[in-house]
Amino acid sequence: ASLENQLVSFNVRLVELTRETARKRAQVAGCLSPTGLVNEPVQALDFHELIDIYAEQAFALQKGGADLLVVETMLSL
Repeated sequence: ASLENQLVSFNVRLVELTRETARKRAQVAGCLSPTGLVNEPVQALDFHELIDIYAEQAFALQKGGADLLVVETMLSL
């Protein structure tokens, strides 16, 4: 399977591993960082497709148990 199809399982597992490591001594933040993709008119990516990508990752991080989300530099938005 491609890595793209494993987005949810990767993010859920990463949050779980981080939570185990933190041992309730810290909150666990999920990070939404730039995709490297640029929306129209620079590239053919539709703005709503880009939002869907971030929504899927945010869902996965929440499902994994992240306490908060950190949104890094989003120049392409």
